[in-house]
Amino acid sequence: MPEIKKVDVNLIAEVCQGAEKSAKKRAFKILHDSPEEGVQRMLFALQPDTYVHPHKHEVGGQFEFLTVVQGKLGVLAFDEKGAITETHTVGPKGELRAIEIPPNMWHTVVCLENNTTVIEIKPGPYNPGEVKVTAVWAPDEQAPDVVAYLSSLRGRFI
Repeated sequence: MPEIKKVDVNLIAEVCQGAEKSAKKRAFKILHDSPEEGVQRMLFALQPDTYVHPHKHEVGGQFEFLTVVQGKLGVLAFDEKGAITETHTVGPKGELRAIEIPPNMWHTVVCLENNTTVIEIKPGPYNPGEVKVTAVWAPDEQAPDVVAYLSSLRGRFI
């Protein structure tokens, strides 16, 4: 018999600890049973120094639905040349608690508080070769200018 899946404070703490220890300053816990499932669900935690390369999802009408359960997340959308077109602050203590990013939209997120924790829902199945396209106009994670770029993105919210 299947069991009810729960996201409790212990699971949130576990994922946050993983993010603190991670070199990338983020960690996740998959909540679905199989990559083939039609709905993918994940709990992820971010620390303020993490960098999520701006990207978009071109294949399969893949949106991202993000619900922030702890902390504060900055969400940015971009045009094709990398100019910021929208910024939103999402968190359980603010006006905006969740956000849906449509398919084919350039976007990224920035962590605005320690231990920001998010539930992400998106269509499946998971296909690693079709997950996302990263923006050529933004620095790669290993690039020397990534710290300055991340700081400029975070500056949109401070």
